[in-house]
Amino acid sequence: MFQILLVEGLSSIGMFFFFLMSMGILIFLAVNYNQFIKDAENMSITKRRELKAIKTKFLNSYGRKDTEDERKFGIQEQINVEVFVDKSINRLKFCGLKVNTWRFLSGQSLLISIIFAGLGAFRGILAKMTIREISPFYLIAFLELYIFFSVVSICDYEGKDKLLRLNIIEYIENHMVNRIQVAKAFQAEEKVLQILEEEQRKKQTFSKEMEEELDSLLQEFFV
Repeated sequence: MFQILLVEGLSSIGMFFFFLMSMGILIFLAVNYNQFIKDAENMSITKRRELKAIKTKFLNSYGRKDTEDERKFGIQEQINVEVFVDKSINRLKFCGLKVNTWRFLSGQSLLISIIFAGLGAFRGILAKMTIREISPFYLIAFLELYIFFSVVSICDYEGKDKLLRLNIIEYIENHMVNRIQVAKAFQAEEKVLQILEEEQRKKQTFSKEMEEELDSLLQEFFV
């Protein structure tokens, strides 16, 4: 029954090769997702370059000092952590390719595998083989589809996306945002103290000038 797999060797090799490639990509994504989630739970000490880049970008975007106009008109920058995290996760890359690209390649590899199965069955039909003889290609194609969707369901990439997103949001909101707000409050307090000191110096300077001018007038009067 499975003799056709040997007869149509090229189609069989292509079918199995691209199916294994598809499975390999799914497993690769699952392993990297799990590692990312584990590192995101300890973002304060993580050494992963992508997560450190997210922290740096957040500080550069929201941790800057307020401009003169913002201080003058009382404008306070709104920190939308969820939008920032969503954009950062969408830009995540594994080995230079985005996550969505890896998923697309996995699906396309499975599609090519099914095409090779169809090609093998078609060549069997041209060779006047019976349905029973070419049926292994159909059976394997359906089995590949079942395995593919089972692995996708087990890996639960959407759930991993949400968990990774929640871990990053939790760290930013509970650690980084509070630090930034405290730092900006401290900067504002320092600015107020500088203004008060400057006004005090101006008053002292003005008083000293008034005293000198009064002494000058008194001297002229007595003379």
